[in-house]
Amino acid sequence: AGMSKPPEVLAAFRVVFGLVFLSHLYEIHSQSFFSAYCEYPAFHFKYTYFSWIEPCSLVCLNSVLALMVMFTVFFIVGFLYRISCTFLVLSYSYLFLIDKT
Repeated sequence: AGMSKPPEVLAAFRVVFGLVFLSHLYEIHSQSFFSAYCEYPAFHFKYTYFSWIEPCSLVCLNSVLALMVMFTVFFIVGFLYRISCTFLVLSYSYLFLIDKT
């Protein structure tokens, strides 16, 4: 009736997407993005309608990154799948929106 995919294909996509996302999070961590972001710039370029979003402290940003890694692993194995997806979308949106540059 519908255009449903076999579960193996969806599971493989979930695993591959999760591994790519983990590598992206590792890249963010290895470049010391947060410490450079929180310590040096005196001015942050903001998106037009999201200027109300402020970056939090370095400890908070590192905690968000650690939680993103944890929920990405949950996403890969399929544990708490919907909660993991929701947290990853919201946290990545926050990291994306705190600075335009």
